[in-house]
Amino acid sequence: MQFLDKNGTEDGDELAFVSRAGRARAVYPSGDVYVGQFDADGRKQGMSTYYWAAGADEEVNVEDESTYKAKYEGEYLDGKRHGSGTMVFPDGSVYEGDWARDAREGEGLYTYPSGDMYAGHWKSNLKHGEGTYLYESNQDSHLRGTWKDGEVDAAEWVFNDGTIYRGDFSDSAPKGRGAYSYSNGNVQVGSFQPGNMPQVRPFSRKHATV
Repeated sequence: MQFLDKNGTEDGDELAFVSRAGRARAVYPSGDVYVGQFDADGRKQGMSTYYWAAGADEEVNVEDESTYKAKYEGEYLDGKRHGSGTMVFPDGSVYEGDWARDAREGEGLYTYPSGDMYAGHWKSNLKHGEGTYLYESNQDSHLRGTWKDGEVDAAEWVFNDGTIYRGDFSDSAPKGRGAYSYSNGNVQVGSFQPGNMPQVRPFSRKHATV
């Protein structure tokens, strides 16, 4: 790994450079580039930016987005993404929110390539706790409820025709005790199985990683 000063001059002594400058540009053998702060042990620290190279052994040009496939801009602690930060993934999805030890943890907004969004709580990179899922293709439809280990557990799901389902979910679909309220005023209460209503979008879909 190379450590470069602001003029692009390489310094072979990493720790000496870090202790002298505190902030540097590091170029990795993979072509990845880190611009930010380091602690006395050479670990990423504080507000910084990391770029993942788009091609093997091709160094990132931070001014040219085509040279990097992913980017994190935010806080680091002891060498890991920790605190508040924004991550742009290779598939174009974006996460803005809290991090803990390199994982999405806490409150955050995840925007999918389709434009769909999830805003809510995360744990170990998975949706976990209270959250809301919004559809880009149909802004009149959304789901608000509780997730557990990446799966929606219980929620209120509003359909574009005004129908509302409130109740239990399993495998990201209405299943178990619940109630459908229709736009004409009718209410259906009971135990439901997948297939009784239009299929729910895959809320448990895998999220992008690098």
